[in-house]
Amino acid sequence: MLDGLFAGLCRMPETFRAVLVRALIFASLCASLTICASTAAAQADTFAGTGDMVTPRGEQTATLLNDGKVLIAGGFVDSPVASGLASAELYDPVTATFTATGKMTSPRFFHTATLLNNGKVLLTGGAAVPGGAPVASAELYDPATGTFTATGNMTAAR
Repeated sequence: MLDGLFAGLCRMPETFRAVLVRALIFASLCASLTICASTAAAQADTFAGTGDMVTPRGEQTATLLNDGKVLIAGGFVDSPVASGLASAELYDPVTATFTATGKMTSPRFFHTATLLNNGKVLLTGGAAVPGGAPVASAELYDPATGTFTATGNMTAAR
């Protein structure tokens, strides 16, 4: 069958043959993408259980680190009194576990956390207490040592 198809392609005008070959390649790519999309959609519809966080928290940040772990930092807890958290933990997707890591230099929630090119995480702003004013402080998390260190304050609290 392929010999007949090849012979037929050879007898076609070159421009038509080029268009047909491109169409066949496109159709093959579309079929591959459809299979990939179907597989991704099937995987996206499933959830797997994992361990509990070390500390219950809300309004924390979650930052994917270069080693594949996720830094969960800050947030707040409602009981017994609403307050900001200075704790942090790492989630390891390989073992599906959370482990405590270094303590932040100050409690914060509604803050930002940005992975820097050097692998450290910059945490900035947020609030220290629910209903409190925003803070101007910033700190760095070093995954190599598991520690947080204060860095210069921002020019304005946010």
